[in-house]
Amino acid sequence: MRTCLRILVLLALVFCSVHGVSALASGKEDAAAGIAAIEKIAVFPVLYKGERGEKMDEATRSSLDETWWQVRDELTQTGRFVVASRAFLQKADAFQPRGNLSVGDAVILGRYVEADALMTIHLKDRSLTLSIYGATDGMRTWTQTVELHPSVLIREQVGKISRALVREFVASFPYQGVTTLDALSKQAIFLEGGKRFARVKVANAKVAIGDTVEWIELTRATLDPLFQGGAKTSVQAEGLIRELKDGIAICELTRVLSERSVRDGALVNLPEERERLSNSAKSKDSATSAAVVSLLAQNSAIEPEAKQAERQKDESGAFATTLSILGSLALILLLAF
Repeated sequence: MRTCLRILVLLALVFCSVHGVSALASGKEDAAAGIAAIEKIAVFPVLYKGERGEKMDEATRSSLDETWWQVRDELTQTGRFVVASRAFLQKADAFQPRGNLSVGDAVILGRYVEADALMTIHLKDRSLTLSIYGATDGMRTWTQTVELHPSVLIREQVGKISRALVREFVASFPYQGVTTLDALSKQAIFLEGGKRFARVKVANAKVAIGDTVEWIELTRATLDPLFQGGAKTSVQAEGLIRELKDGIAICELTRVLSERSVRDGALVNLPEERERLSNSAKSKDSATSAAVVSLLAQNSAIEPEAKQAERQKDESGAFATTLSILGSLALILLLAF
């Protein structure tokens, strides 16, 4: 009996090893061909492990559920992603909290929910980790951990910090646009007046006519998260925005190393938009530990010292007024008798 069990365990280990190697090999092949754009994202509910093993109360449970909605809303507002609905994930029996995903699990799950990327949110004690996994190679695209403020209830900060982390994730993208085919020629590059043009989906990006665009190739270079040092970026073509309409930029190509790089689905960097997103994530809504107190204070989760002093002053004034009224009443009663 023991011999049979050992054989089964060995077979299981061999299967897992082969599965892992094949997934990594698949990732290398995809990297050689260039990383594709992330357009479909599946967000899973928050995985919660309470402090000192404490069970989750109803108020915290409600806030974590609301956090899922806030994260989905933050992604949807960019206009760049199709985010899986709760109903879709529930119907697929995939709407459940998840933490760290293995390469194999991420690949299989990504295919199952028809997503380009998977987002997990893990709250352990007061450490909040948001991670994104590529569905093609199963490896991390981006990850960040924040220590929540110890003096504020988890339910009062988890949603705000999660939204801020999403904004940092979006700001980390090395591209902000995706090439699409011309409706008439059915080609990525089309001629007009002797000049070469291409259509780029820019969604809600704040770009203007005359802005520079860069067609880039993105390949995996290291095992680090793709958008955090794991990718190698090379510029394959450059151009200028000549027209903007309904989230589409008509761009004139001014320099092209290879026309094959300007194809349907090719990634496009918008330098002005990337800088704006980066500055916004750093200065306004940074989710780093040092910025947590400031972020919460702006949203009334923590009162700044000035506001606390003002509130105490108002309370003192109200107390003094109450004493004055009571004193006057006592004097009237004494005179009456």
